[in-house]
Formats: sequence, structure tokens, C-alpha cells
Amino acid sequence: NNGIVKKDNNTFLVSGFKNTTLDDIEIISSRAFYNQKNLTKTNYLTFPLTLKVIGDYAFEGCENLSCGYKDSDRKKFSEMCLEYLGIGAFKECTSLDLYLPIPKIDIINSEAFYNCDSIKYLSLPSTVTYLALVRKHR
Repeated sequence: NNGIVKKDNNTFLVSGFKNTTLDDIEIISSRAFYNQKNLTKTNYLTFPLTLKVIGDYAFEGCENLSCGYKDSDRKKFSEMCLEYLGIGAFKECTSLDLYLPIPKIDIINSEAFYNCDSIKYLSLPSTVTYLALVRKHR
């Protein structure tokens, strides 16, 4: 057991796993890991090259989330398939540690990285056709 338990068709409960890979999936559904406090920097969540969609609020509230592609896949930049980041996909991931090159992304919805203060740099490819930005209120 990797500590990720399917709760229903779209959401998961997370507990006590170490460095888990989501193998051969194309979609992380809306609110799939919503507010899962057990996703932390010591529990790296690895995305497969097949991932195309990260749904709305998929990781909202996962404050200490650490995720991205595995080291051996980082050289396969052209094979990364991510095309869509949903509304609030990483919202309120205040200490987000993310390795997510996005060479083919088409849509980045509003609040995708809202209140992700740890992100200092984000490189966007020319494939982006829709980018919704929301100013952070202070």
C-alpha cells in the first residue's frame, strides 16, 4: 500500500507514504488531493510523463506539497504531456516545492498558483493560449 487510498471516483485520502509515483495516469481530477496535509516535503509525489491535466483545486491547501517529475524523466522534456492546469490547481500551497516543466501547456487557469509564495520563477512556453492571472490581495 502506497498510502494513497481512493475515497470515491475523484478524490483520494493520503496517509503515511514515502515518495510515491502516480503511474500511467493522464488526469488528476478536481479536488483529488484537496487539503491533504499528509503531502509534505518528505513525501515526494511523482508525476508520470503521461499526465495531461491537473484539475481544478487538485492540490488546494496542500501547504507543504513536494511534487513533480522524477529525476530520470527530467531529460525527457519533449515527452512531458501536461496541457492544462485547472483553477486553483495549487492554490494555498504556501511552501510548494514543484518541479513542473511545462513545454506543451495550453491553458493555465486563474489562481493556479494563488498564494504559492515559494514560487520565485515560472517559465511559460509559447504554446500557452490562455493564461488567467489574479492579483494576490494583501
